[in-house]
Amino acid sequence: LEWTLRIDPDAQVPALVTLGGSPLALRRSGDNWIASRMLDASFLYRVDPAAGRGPVPPLHRMDAVADAPPAIKVISPTESLTQVTSGQRSWSPVFAVTDDYGVAANARLRITLAMGEGENVSFTEREIAVTGSGSPRDRRFAPRLDFDALGFGPGGDLVVQLIVRDNRSLGSQLGPQEVRGPSLILRWPSASRAE
Repeated sequence: LEWTLRIDPDAQVPALVTLGGSPLALRRSGDNWIASRMLDASFLYRVDPAAGRGPVPPLHRMDAVADAPPAIKVISPTESLTQVTSGQRSWSPVFAVTDDYGVAANARLRITLAMGEGENVSFTEREIAVTGSGSPRDRRFAPRLDFDALGFGPGGDLVVQLIVRDNRSLGSQLGPQEVRGPSLILRWPSASRAE
């Protein structure tokens, strides 16, 4: 946090004091007094322009609110396991992502493809970049997945999982929070399974 104070009439020795703590160092910069402090917990403070003379200035509260991780909700499909419909050539799962300070516009979609039957199942995994739409606090991600481009066909499972980050600065000590959404499975039964 940084305070920039201008006191009129000009003060010679102003103080910024936390309740139960020591004064924060104020430094002069032109007509302003500046103080800074890391916000690691909520606290009360007061600005005392007269350094102990006159009435006691009122207290102000600074609330530290923990940054919550993004929340991912699946909008479509409504079930975690769905089946390919006749003539379907692509799939567009829709995710809603909310965050108290904002969701990054770009996310990753982890795609796992399981093809084959019985002991002859092969797995491939990849991640693709996806871009969301909407406001930073409430984004929608609706990637269109083309079956031919992915190599997805009868007898396979297509499993997707959205991975998002919030907008917490990369420059902060903690960096952005990353969250993985629920896995969704699209199953394409083979002709032999149907028999």
